[in-house]
Amino acid sequence: MKDKLISILTIAGSDSSGGAGIQADIKAADLCNVYASSAITAVTAQSTSRVNRVIPISERDLRAQLDSIIEDGYPDAIKIGMTGSPQNALAIDSFLDKATSIPIVIDPVLSSTSGADLNLQQKQVISIYNNRLFPKASVVTPNLIEAAVFLGENRDMFLDLDEDGITEIATRFLKMSKSCGVVLKGGHLSGDTVTDVLACYDDNGRVQTTKHSSVKIDCRNLHGSGCTLSTLLACELAKGSDYESAFHKAERMMNNIIERSIGYEYGTSSYGPLNVNNYLTR
Repeated sequence: MKDKLISILTIAGSDSSGGAGIQADIKAADLCNVYASSAITAVTAQSTSRVNRVIPISERDLRAQLDSIIEDGYPDAIKIGMTGSPQNALAIDSFLDKATSIPIVIDPVLSSTSGADLNLQQKQVISIYNNRLFPKASVVTPNLIEAAVFLGENRDMFLDLDEDGITEIATRFLKMSKSCGVVLKGGHLSGDTVTDVLACYDDNGRVQTTKHSSVKIDCRNLHGSGCTLSTLLACELAKGSDYESAFHKAERMMNNIIERSIGYEYGTSSYGPLNVNNYLTR
């Protein structure tokens, strides 16, 4: 019997600058030695500085991509990023009905770092996330600003949380989302420490939490960091790791990526792409 490649499927938008979205996901999977197939939900025209245009893929074309991918078999994990439109979010929801017993990581991308909305009819997309996609997720990976939107809170209230506060928000999001697990990313917190929190259920249905804290690294090249972390997590789940092991492995890998992303320039923005795979500099 021949061996089978460990693989993930990433369903997300394309970033023409190469830093985030599908491009970031494939780089992260490659770092994990995991094969990545992809279904593109939208094409973005963007630089490192701004998003100039978002062109959603039609629902029909997204479904065709998904159907084509599973002709070769189902992946070992699925990562979902930007959906692009309510129609595409519903197409993804329908596809997940067929993908039983596969780890699903959802990174609920709503806007770019520059503030541009990345989905048509944003309110409808949020409703579909809350009511249809999140309950099918193994892990949802919001940052603090996204968590505030989904919980209906003022985002400014979340930016001065301490470790107990971010743990409480992660638990609230877990219960609201009806997902199996949540990784709440604390990169927007003020202070010298970054704390991310995993909240999930134990075998008895009780919420358990674990934290990963590290000294904040002075690095401006962070474009695609959310996409990258969620893909690293999906890859570790694809390999068979449990939630806690996958979480800590992904966090350690993310810190290593950020450390090698210091001190270079790319493009016209101070917010450059991550150096995921030890790219050359001059």
